[in-house]
Amino acid sequence: MKNQNNILVLIMLITLFFSGALFAEQIQIGEREFKSHCAGCHGIDGMGNGPFVEFLTKKPATLTNLAQKNQGIFPFSQVYEVIDGRHQIGAHGTRDMPIWGERYGMEIIRQYGEFGTEHPQTSHCRILELVFFLATIQEQ
Repeated sequence: MKNQNNILVLIMLITLFFSGALFAEQIQIGEREFKSHCAGCHGIDGMGNGPFVEFLTKKPATLTNLAQKNQGIFPFSQVYEVIDGRHQIGAHGTRDMPIWGERYGMEIIRQYGEFGTEHPQTSHCRILELVFFLATIQEQ
């Protein structure tokens, strides 16, 4: 099932890559998602310097060097799994975190369909938009 999902995600990425306008729109949506739900901790620039940093016990990760830490390849699946909760990050706490709530949860994906066919604003769509954006802010 995981390999099947990875293949589907890869197909979606290739399709989006070759349709520049759609990809640009996807990045804008992902950027808005990031600013609304991630920048409070990770900072507008993804450098781990958001306004809530002083209230946190652990400094948020820098999100601009994920590809650099992964031999120059953006770790799409791993980033996706961190956001949807399959790969837990201690600093993120439980999936009941107020800033995320159920927004990215697997239960919402199950409820509305894997690719959001029943509901256009599912968690899966939000996660993809967010991951696409994070891929664009990687340092070279």
